[in-house]
Amino acid sequence: MLKKNTEKLISLKLLSPNEQRNRQNLSIPTPDQRYKDIMSSVQSCSYQSPPTLPLCKAVQFTVDDHEMKLIKARILPPPIINNNHAEITMGRINLKGKFVDPYKLKSIAFVYFGPPPPPLSPPRKALMEKFVESFNKMARIFHLGPIQTIQKDIVWISENEQDRERNLNSIEKCFTHRKQQKCELVICIMDSSWNELRPSIKLNGTVKYGITTQCLLYSKLQEQMDKFQRTQRGHPDRILDNMCENLLRKINFKMQGINTKVELPINTNNGIVASAASKTEDAWQFMGADVIHPVCRQDKPSIAAVVGSGDAVCSTSAVRVCKQWPKNGKCAIEAIVDLKQMVTELLEYYREGNRRLPNKIVFYRDGVDDGQFARVLNFEIPQIKQAFQEVYENEPLPSLTFIVVKKRHHTRFFVLDHHNKTANIPPGLVVDTDVVHPGQFSFFLNSHKALQGTNRPALYHVLYDEIKFTADELQLLTYYLCFTDPRSSTSEAIPSLVHQADLAASNARDLFPEKDTSTYDGYAADALEEPSLNDIVTEHLSVHEDMRDTPHFG
Repeated sequence: MLKKNTEKLISLKLLSPNEQRNRQNLSIPTPDQRYKDIMSSVQSCSYQSPPTLPLCKAVQFTVDDHEMKLIKARILPPPIINNNHAEITMGRINLKGKFVDPYKLKSIAFVYFGPPPPPLSPPRKALMEKFVESFNKMARIFHLGPIQTIQKDIVWISENEQDRERNLNSIEKCFTHRKQQKCELVICIMDSSWNELRPSIKLNGTVKYGITTQCLLYSKLQEQMDKFQRTQRGHPDRILDNMCENLLRKINFKMQGINTKVELPINTNNGIVASAASKTEDAWQFMGADVIHPVCRQDKPSIAAVVGSGDAVCSTSAVRVCKQWPKNGKCAIEAIVDLKQMVTELLEYYREGNRRLPNKIVFYRDGVDDGQFARVLNFEIPQIKQAFQEVYENEPLPSLTFIVVKKRHHTRFFVLDHHNKTANIPPGLVVDTDVVHPGQFSFFLNSHKALQGTNRPALYHVLYDEIKFTADELQLLTYYLCFTDPRSSTSEAIPSLVHQADLAASNARDLFPEKDTSTYDGYAADALEEPSLNDIVTEHLSVHEDMRDTPHFG
C-alpha cells in the first residue's frame, strides 16, 4: 500500500497579493546585511583551508574570501528636464505643478465599482467626494482643467460567481453610456475583490469603445485617509494631492499630452558627449521590447510587446503587442516571432508624427540570456532589417544599435557611507571594467534609488552597433533614457521604453478575446522540446482604432 506524502512539497500556485507582500518584506535585507550575508556565505566554503584548498590549487583556482573586490566606478550627471521648473534629486523628479504640454480635459467620469446596495455609506461617499475635489484641484494646477463636464456613476459588482454575466453586462452598459455622452476619460475606483473587474474595464475601454481608463483601488484612498488620521501630518485638504498628481502624470501621458522633455545627449555639442552621435539633422527613434512567459500555467501563451517612441526625446510612445505559443509538447521560446511587422508599424507611427523617418534607431531588448544571444543576432536583428527595407524602400536605411538589457543577474555593488557602513550605490553609477565581458561591449548601470533593500544595477550588452557609439556616449544616453517615463516621479532601473514594453505585455493578456485554444494544448507533461520558429503560432492584439497609437498600456 502506497501512502502519498504531501508535507513540504513545493507549491506551483501563484502567490496571493498578501503572500507576495509578506514575501517581499521577509526577503529584503539592508545593504549592510546583504554584504555580511554574502561574505559569510563565501567564507563558509573554506577556500583557504582543506579540503577545498588542495582542489583549488589543482586547477590553479584562487578565491580571495577576505574582502570583496575593489573596482573603479564613475557617477554620471543627471539630465536636464525642459519644463523650466523640474528638479532632480537622487533620481526623484519634482515637476512643481508643470507639464510641458498638458491635455485639456473636457469630459470625464468618476465611476465607483463596488458591492451591491445598500447605497454608499456616508464615510465612503465623503471620501469619494474628497477625491473628486482633490483631483479637480490638481488638474487645474497642472493645467489639465478646468474640466467642463464631470459625470459620476456607480456600478454594483457582485463577488458571487453566479453573478458573473450580470457584472459583465453592467460594466459594458456603463461604457456604452460613456461613449454616448462622448466621455474622454473614465476614472474607475475599484472597491471589489472580483478578479475580473479590472480586465473587464480595460477590455471595454481599450478594445471595444476606445475610451481612456484610469483605474485605482478604493483601498488606496482609504489608506491615505487612515494615515492622516493616525499621524495628523500635513494639511487635511491635501491628503490626496500626491496621489492625484501621480494619476495626472499617467492620464496626461495616455491622453497624448507631454509631461516632460528630457535633454537626451544626442543633439548637443557642449562636451557632454562626443560629436559622433550629435548631429542636429539626425532623427532618432528609440524602441524597447520584451517577452513575458506564463507563470505556473500551461494553457497560456507568451506575450511579446514592442514600444516605439514618437519623437527623439521619448515624450510620446505607441505599442504593438502579439501573443505567441508553441505547438503541443514544445516549450516557450525567447524570440519575438513577428518582430518585422511590429517594427514596421512603429516606424510608420513615427513617420506620421514627424513627417519623416528616423535615420538612427536604438533598440533595447529585455529578457535575453547569454545563451540566447545567437538567436537574437540570427533572427531578431534580421527581422528589424527587413522592416527597414520594407518601409524605407529607395531611401537610405537607418543605422541600428541593438542592446540587451539584463535585470536577472547576481552581481551587486556596495559603497561605504560617511559612517564607514556598507550602503547602496547612488543613481548614475556605471561600472565598465574588471567585472564586465573582457572582449565585448558591456557595462553595469545603476539608474535608480532603491526604496528598500539592495540596489540591483542593470547589465547592458551591446550586440550590434552601426551608430558607432563610444562607451561614454551610450552609457550617458542609456542613463538619461531611464528618466523619460512620463508616468513616473523617479528615474527607473532600466530605460523607460523597456519598462513600458514589460508593462504592456503584462497588461495585454486580458485584452485578447477568448478563443478556442485547441491548437494549443499546453506543454507535454514529460519531455519538453525546443521549438523552431516555424512551430510558433501568433496573434496580434487588436485595439479600438482610437487607441491604436496611444500608450494605452499605462
